[in-house]
Formats: sequence, C-alpha cells, structure tokens
Amino acid sequence: MTRHKGTALLYLSQSFASQLFFWMVFTVNLLYYVQVVEMNALQLVLVGTVLEITVLICEIPTGLIADYKGRKFSIVLGYSLIGLGFFIEGLFPTFTTILIAQVIWGIGYTCISGALQAWITDEVGLNKVDKVFINSTKYENVGNLFGILLGIVIGYISVQVSILIGAIGFLFLALYLWRNMTETRVINEKKKDSLSFIENIKSMLSSVFSSFKANIILRYVLLIACIVGIYSEGFDRLWISHIADIIEGTLSEKHMIFVVGGVQFVTSIFTIIVFQFLNRMSEKIQFKSLYKGLRLSYFILILALICFAFSTNLIGLICFFIIIQVIREVTSTFENIWFNQLITDSSKRATFFSVKGQVDAIGQIGGGPVAGLISQYTSIKIGLAASALLLSPVLFIYQKLLKTRD
Repeated sequence: MTRHKGTALLYLSQSFASQLFFWMVFTVNLLYYVQVVEMNALQLVLVGTVLEITVLICEIPTGLIADYKGRKFSIVLGYSLIGLGFFIEGLFPTFTTILIAQVIWGIGYTCISGALQAWITDEVGLNKVDKVFINSTKYENVGNLFGILLGIVIGYISVQVSILIGAIGFLFLALYLWRNMTETRVINEKKKDSLSFIENIKSMLSSVFSSFKANIILRYVLLIACIVGIYSEGFDRLWISHIADIIEGTLSEKHMIFVVGGVQFVTSIFTIIVFQFLNRMSEKIQFKSLYKGLRLSYFILILALICFAFSTNLIGLICFFIIIQVIREVTSTFENIWFNQLITDSSKRATFFSVKGQVDAIGQIGGGPVAGLISQYTSIKIGLAASALLLSPVLFIYQKLLKTRD
C-alpha cells in the first residue's frame, strides 16, 4: 500500500512538473511563431503537421520499445528529447529550425505516450488507476497555472527565454525520474525464450492488431481518436491568430501575452474545479453512462467551437475558449480511462496506447492542412468552423456505442 502511494505520488509529481514546463513553452510559443518568426497561417499549421507526421512514424515503434525495453527507459528518454527539441526551438528563431525541433520533441513525446499510462497501471493496479488518472489531470492543471504565470512574466521580457527555461526544466525532469522511478513489472518476460528481438516485436505487434480486429469497441476507440485528431489540429494552431484578428489595434503585440496567458490560466482553474467534482464519480464507471456523458460533451464542444469561430468580441471568445478547453480535458481523460479498461494484456499496454496515438496523428495530419488552407484562402473563422464540423461524426459513433452491449 505504501509503495503504491509512493509510486502514485511520483506519477502525480511528474504530471505537475511536465505541465509546468510544457506551459512555460506553450503559453508563448504561438506568439513566438507569429511575432518573432513571423509565420503565416499555413506555416503555423505546417509546423503542427510536421510534428504529427513524426508522431505517426514513431508512435508504434516507441510503444513497442516501452513494452519490450521498459517503461522507465522510454519515459526518461522521452523527456530528454522533449527538452532538447524545445531548447533548439527557443535558441534558433527560424522556420526551418523550428521544423527540426518539432521532429526531435515529437519523437520524445511518442516515447512517453502510452508508456506513462502503462507504467502507472502496472504499478498501482487496474482497479486503482482510474482515480490516479483523474487526480493526475488536477495536478496537471495546477502545473498549468504555475507554468502559465511563469510564461507570462518571463515571456513579457522575452518569449525565447521562457521557451529555453521550459526546455531546461524537461532535462532536469528526465534526470529526476531516472534517479527515482522504480519498475516492478518484469521487463520483457519473453527474454527467457529463444525468440530474437525482432521476432518478439513482430509477435507483440501482431497480438495487438489481432485484439483490435476482434473487438469492435476497440475499433470505435480508434475511429474516435482519428476524428478528434482531424478537428483538433486546426483549432490548436489557429485560435491565437483568431483572437489577434478580433482585438487587432486595441492591444500591442507585447501585451498579447497577458491575453493568451490569462485565458489559459482561467481555463486551468475551471478545469481543476470540474475535476474536483468528477473525482467523486471515478469509483465505478459504467460504460453506458460514460457514452452518454461523452456524447453530450462532444455536442457542447461542437457548438462552442462554432460560437468561438464567429464571436466578434473578446469576452465571448474567452468564454467559449474556456468551455472548449475544459470539455477537451474531460473527454480526453475519460476516454483514456475507458480505453485502459478495454486492454486485457498489460504487457502490451503501451503499444495499445501508441496505436491510438498514431491514429490521432493520422487525423491531425489530414485535418490540419485542410483548416490551414481554408484559413489562408478564406478566413481563420471559416477554418475554425470547418474544424468544428469535422468533429461532428463522433456524435454518431457514440450513438452506435449506446446500442452495443457492455
């Protein structure tokens, strides 16, 4: 029990620290792209597309490595690469070097994607991990608050310095986890067999894909991940430019950091409040109730996305942005809990999550350029509205899920 609590606390501490450093970067990086590097709408989306292509290529290989070599190894390597990528991004403010940085930190992201969920599930047990995931979202959002505040303060002086400090933070986080993480799971139980590394990997991958083929619910999870990826890339890359267009002339570029950071700060506070309430619901999650809740959440999300796209005043934009981001946190967390419960073979858990991440990347690669091109040749608000419409098929999927048996 004590060991489980210590492991959960380590997981929650990395949730806090990783989001602290992420948001020191993310609070300012789009402003960095727009104001310092002077990217246009299409370039902004292309940066995201390069990142998602990297995720697409590396997600499954790094997931297999995490299951075969060890989750601790994969997580430490991942945070090291994320730190290196952000350091290059902050040090060299050119479009080309930023594309290179996306490749490096994208590989790092795929190393931790799935490996973190698989590690904590094996360490504390499937019956206890749901509450850890929900608490993790709260810790992440507290990290967001501090990261946003630091990003605003440091970014007001220099957006580059904020990115560089966040990058160095990730390198220290990797060192901290290397020294303190334990992994009690038997790493690669198949090592005692005569199978080669390649044969083990092939066997593991074949087993995972067979599971998806045999289980229609798992296939629905992948389809939802793809649709979410299709809509999300356009929104994530264009929302700041949309706000900048609406308030153009009323604020200087220097003061945009307060708007961008402030709205993200308030969003994190609301998210913490919402998850404090949802934490009470984590003991026993019934799939039918989960499907109904997620379907309603996505319906509200689509409406909020459309309203955000066509709002013409700052207050309206901020309100709809908060609704959008809080709902995204809710849907992401509970879909991960749902997916985790569907995985029956713990030894391949990281690979399952990597397949899901790869499908999400495919969606982002397809949807991002579409939103970028629409925005480039019409307007950003039309591009954002198109992203909202691309999300709508997810409502029909949850309707079909309600007709399936648990």
